[in-house]
Amino acid sequence: MQQTSLVDNRWGCVGGAHRYDFYGVILENLFRSWREFSKGKRSKQRVSRFELNLEDNIFKPHEDLLLELWHPDSYIAFYTQDPKLRKIHEPSVRDRVLYQAIYKALYQTFDKSFIYDVFSSRNLRGTHAGVKRFTIFSKKVSSNFTRSAFVLKCDIRKFFDSI
Repeated sequence: MQQTSLVDNRWGCVGGAHRYDFYGVILENLFRSWREFSKGKRSKQRVSRFELNLEDNIFKPHEDLLLELWHPDSYIAFYTQDPKLRKIHEPSVRDRVLYQAIYKALYQTFDKSFIYDVFSSRNLRGTHAGVKRFTIFSKKVSSNFTRSAFVLKCDIRKFFDSI
C-alpha cells in the first residue's frame, strides 16, 4: 500500500479526497486575504511592518508552501480584560493572512459537509442566526414556553492552554 503525503501531487487533502490545486488557490487568495485582514488594523505596528514589505511577505510563504518548508511562526502572548483577565495567543500577521487564504480556499468544499446547526465562521451565519435557531429549539422543548427547559452553559477552564 502506497503512503500518501499531505500534499500528494500538489492537491490539498490527504488521499486526494478533494481535488483542487491547493497552492494555486492560496497564491490567488493571499493578496485578497491581506486586504480583508488589514481593514481597520493598519495603525497597528505589526500590521504596518508587514505592509512595508508586502510582496515579499506574501510571496515568501507561498514559496515555502511549494517547497514544503513552511512552518508557523511562534504565537504572540498577551493579556486582555474581557470581562475577566484572559491570556491570548495570537499568530503572526503572516500566519493570519495565510490562514485566511486557506480558509477561503477550503470554505466551499467543507461548508457542505457541516451539519446545519454549525454557526461559527460560516457565511450568512453567526451569533444572531445561532440565537434565532436556539429560540426555535427552546420553543419546541418547552412546548411554546409553557414547560420548564434547561440549558447547560459551560466554559472549560484553561482549555486552549491545555491543547
